Amino acid sequence: MTSTALSGNPVHAAPCSVRTTPKVSKDGLSILLRTLGLVPDESKFTQDSLPTLVGIDFENVINMKHGFSESSDGQAGIAILDPAKLDSCLPSELISTYNFIAGSPSYIAPASARFIFGESTVVDPTEMLASIEAVMPKHRPLVLVGHSPEQDVQVLASLGYELPPDTRVIDTRRIAGEVLGTISVSLGSLLRRLKCPFDGLHSAGNDATFALRAALLLAARVSESQYADECSVLTAAATYPTSDRLIVLTKANKRAKKREKEERERQKELQKALKQMARARTDEERDEIRAERAARRREAEMNADKFWSL
Repeated sequence: MTSTALSGNPVHAAPCSVRTTPKVSKDGLSILLRTLGLVPDESKFTQDSLPTLVGIDFENVINMKHGFSESSDGQAGIAILDPAKLDSCLPSELISTYNFIAGSPSYIAPASARFIFGESTVVDPTEMLASIEAVMPKHRPLVLVGHSPEQDVQVLASLGYELPPDTRVIDTRRIAGEVLGTISVSLGSLLRRLKCPFDGLHSAGNDATFALRAALLLAARVSESQYADECSVLTAAATYPTSDRLIVLTKANKRAKKREKEERERQKELQKALKQMARARTDEERDEIRAERAARRREAEMNADKFWSL
């Protein structure tokens, strides 16, 4: 992808009219399950009405929400999954991720290095909206996915993006509360809880992707008993190591699980040996008691013989 060096001076994007932004849905879990087809046939979307799942995240949100008023620095992350392709695509191909960066060279360099799902696209702040519009799904309903996404949705609207009127917004933090019983949890903590390998959080593209992956794993968690095949696809897509860094993390997780299993087996063997030793000690103690009793009986008999011989 093309990279462009930019100055670090504030660049004021054209002010946008205030737009009505959709609120986070209270029934996010049911929207997610229906979008992924994890519901009875009569409740599924038709092919024409099937929404596209779009993970979103922005970095330096206050600056971006106010038209890059403080500096030219900011990031937009978009992660897209078309549920219609769940049956026809490989897990590695189901999620497409984009990371757009605007700002000074000192901001761009570390932000680009942090993104792990390909190459970032460097844009001018005035090009941020057009860059997002170029990759967003068109002519389909949208379900926006984020981890506490209220501010991200506001940034999207502030940039001037026209959300379809039937757009829904779901929050993985709220869904985690329903599925896992957690009141409030960071994205990193949620990913650890779901055993999803991750790296490079606080990069817009990474966070958008991992929020979407967390949503897939939460959906699989509540549906695997009824929709095992579908959930295996979702789990594979959510845990597929699409970068060298994630491959390293996945291998490390597998090694850690192997060590945990070996340690559990070692503890079982140790407990078994201790029980056997305890039983052996008990048998030895019984033998000692029997020997002592036999010795006392013999001594008593000898004393009795001496008494009667007097």
